[in-house]
Amino acid sequence: MESVKCVTSTPSFKAKHLMKTSVLKKAAEISGKYLPEEAHLVEMSFSDRLDARTIEAIKHSWPRAEFTQMICSPSYNPERKIYAITTQKENFADTDPGKIVGIADFYLKGKNANLRFLQADPKIISEKDRSVKGVGKSLMKGVVEHLKKMGFETMDLYAEPRVKPFYKKTFPDIKDKQSTMESYTNLLLDI
Repeated sequence: MESVKCVTSTPSFKAKHLMKTSVLKKAAEISGKYLPEEAHLVEMSFSDRLDARTIEAIKHSWPRAEFTQMICSPSYNPERKIYAITTQKENFADTDPGKIVGIADFYLKGKNANLRFLQADPKIISEKDRSVKGVGKSLMKGVVEHLKKMGFETMDLYAEPRVKPFYKKTFPDIKDKQSTMESYTNLLLDI
């Protein structure tokens, strides 16, 4: 699942299109087979009214999702960035919340990024036979590629121990760090 640069111009307001990427969508004609489907990594801002509306809609449509409420809590901090994966193919000025399949909350300071929360659409996660896969991987790989281009050097990830295998599989070179919180694992990724 490699990211591909998109040659689209980015309007000065709205969800900022960062890159074209993909997720895996279940093939209708072949049982158990998944095929790449176009997706896009966007950066959203609470200070933009359309983005704020989209984020608020996600908060209400994913109410039981473990981390959505924290990701979607509005607060302005210039170091805070919200990234999302959408299957929407154009018009990112008005991102459709129904097409957002994953969202993440980061703090960026100096040359370090700190992942606060990552959440895939709970409808996808709870499906017995998932219709879409690879949302978290696509989101994380895309964000890392974007941050690397911006000059970031490391990313801290605090995660529940049950999620650690996902990060280890997505980033085989990720390192364990001493955790400051007993119930969380602390990981460090060199970007």
